Amino acid sequence: GMNLTPMVDVIFILLVFFLCVSQLKSGALELEIPDAPGEAASARKAAGDPIVVEVDKNDRLTLDGQEYKDLGDFQRRVAELAKSRGPKTAVFVRGDTRAGYGKVLKVLGLLRNAGLTRANLEFDPEAR
Repeated sequence: GMNLTPMVDVIFILLVFFLCVSQLKSGALELEIPDAPGEAASARKAAGDPIVVEVDKNDRLTLDGQEYKDLGDFQRRVAELAKSRGPKTAVFVRGDTRAGYGKVLKVLGLLRNAGLTRANLEFDPEAR
C-alpha cells in the first residue's frame, strides 16, 4: 500500500499555519468604530469640524461632499486640509459595505501620509 504519513504531515502543517494566520489577522489594526449610530453622532460633535470622506459601492470617493475621480486631486485636497486645519483634525471615513476594501485602505493610507492621524472608520451597524 501507499504510505500516507507524509501527506498527513503536510495537511497538519497547513492546518496549523492557517490557524496561526487567522489568529493574527483579527485585531491587527486599531480602528475606532462606533457601536451605535448615536455614538457616531456624539463622536462627530466632540470632533468639532471633522473632515468626512465617503467611499460608495462603486468606489466613488467624496471629501466633504465633493466628488474626486482622480486620487491625485484627492491627495492634494487632503494635504491642503491638513495644512489649513492642522494634523489633529478628526477624519471620518465612511465606506459602503459593498465598497472595495482596497480602496478604503488606500484612502486611509493617503490620509495618514498627509499627516491626518485621527482617521476613524464609520459604519452603519443597522446595515449588518
